[in-house]
Amino acid sequence: MNGHPEMPNPGVAMRPSELIKAIEEWATSQGYTTESSSAASEAGKVVVRDPADGSTYTTIPNPRRGRRLCRDQVRYTVQHLNRNWRG
Repeated sequence: MNGHPEMPNPGVAMRPSELIKAIEEWATSQGYTTESSSAASEAGKVVVRDPADGSTYTTIPNPRRGRRLCRDQVRYTVQHLNRNWRG
């Protein structure tokens, strides 16, 4: 969105750490930098920055059941990342 390539939806249930790694690998392949941090009530937060001072972020939710995020949780997280570009 906004001239930035969209991250494709992995379409599978993943652990929060696996989703963070997938976002980081996608961002690196696009020439972007990433920054991961903990979040207050969520599993984490990932900020992606492009070289032209644009950025996007998303929070990684806690799993609903068990240790993995549901496919819907993964999809919504990736959609938020794609729609949230600034700059």
